[in-house]
Amino acid sequence: MQVIDTIRYMADRVQIAMVIGDVPTDGSGNVNILYANEPACELFGYTKASDMVGCDVRSLMAPEIANGHKGHVAGYVAQSKTKGGTMMLRANKDRIMGTWRNLQGVRLDGSSVEIQVHVADIKNEKERYFVGFFRDRTGEVGREEELSKALEDAHDARNDAQVRLAQLEDARAEAEIAKTKSEAGLQRQETLTKQVSLLLDNLGTSRRSGDGADRRNMGTGFDRRQMYVILLFVIVTMGLATVLLGGLPTETLHVAERILLVLTGVVAALTAGVLDPRNKK
Repeated sequence: MQVIDTIRYMADRVQIAMVIGDVPTDGSGNVNILYANEPACELFGYTKASDMVGCDVRSLMAPEIANGHKGHVAGYVAQSKTKGGTMMLRANKDRIMGTWRNLQGVRLDGSSVEIQVHVADIKNEKERYFVGFFRDRTGEVGREEELSKALEDAHDARNDAQVRLAQLEDARAEAEIAKTKSEAGLQRQETLTKQVSLLLDNLGTSRRSGDGADRRNMGTGFDRRQMYVILLFVIVTMGLATVLLGGLPTETLHVAERILLVLTGVVAALTAGVLDPRNKK
């Protein structure tokens, strides 16, 4: 039995696509298909095995691979003759001889199919053939693309989470700054309130100390003319403060407003004391 008969017998009984090609000895690098089994016909879209016989194996390849195929084959055959037999060229990733390689195949209708290819150089003293094994990788490629998409989505989600976390950290820092400023403002307001309360207490004590004494020397310690001058001064001061403080922050304006209101109340209280008929001579 010839070698090709043995290979054909095996190809008809395995569930993997197989193609047998001749080995060009003329240096052309052309490899013609001598035999193809049924799985190969199904993989490449042919109706029957005989339709593939006589075709150039480059018809099963994508153009970017087929363009350099003849040169690779011619070089391989020439080197194998020099070394007196077949060679296992696994070190060169561009070759598929003696190893599995993922490639893009072409069906009869011109559509693409993702395949894995292994080519074996089989010979005896009289015969020599290239035997190609093909495996459909369409399902694997689909799963690989889904996995790649899932990994990409997970990477994007992680980046989004990091951005959101950074935004939350910034918001928290801004909230802490606002809280600190608010507490400082409240503390200043409380201090001011205590100082005004102390001033009013001192004024009240001064007025009470004059009870039973000469009415001509009691009261607020100011005559009417002085009070009118003070009142006019406060009004003018309030107007100027409104103009000058217009560009300050809102918190500062609120504090200034409270101060002016308190001073106005103090002047009003003092004025009431001076204008009280009971304080007249």
